Amino acid sequence: MADLLKQKWDSFCDELKTAGDIISEQVNLSETDKTEGYRYLLRLLRLSLEMNFEHSNSMHPSFYNLSHETAKIGADNPDNIYLNANINGSESYEIAGNIGEVEYLSFGLKENRYSIDGKMHSLGELDMSEMDIDEIGNFKLLLGPNSNSRNYL
Repeated sequence: MADLLKQKWDSFCDELKTAGDIISEQVNLSETDKTEGYRYLLRLLRLSLEMNFEHSNSMHPSFYNLSHETAKIGADNPDNIYLNANINGSESYEIAGNIGEVEYLSFGLKENRYSIDGKMHSLGELDMSEMDIDEIGNFKLLLGPNSNSRNYL
């Protein structure tokens, strides 16, 4: 087991070196741009570790902030707060909350296909204008393969 773990670790480090080579091999980048490239790579590594180690259990999902003020992923809107949770499409989940004072709240189900075809596929979207929300702002959203609720993805 220890030998397999060492092999996996060495492979991971080799892949990380290869990713760094993409930056170092760019001939038209200034030193500042190369430095920023390495910083960006390290930030993506940090986010990937959080996503895949700390928040990857779809049987006990938890929200995490993949893109925030110190770790941008390159496609986020600075006016938005993004929360993510890794779930299993064959399981059912319930999200309960209160809209508070937000002017806009939306939920989306995404299938991450970046490693397959470079795309993030949308499986469904729902915003607060389409949801049943009680008079004090409480809501329940159901996620899963089957439901007849209006608040369902």
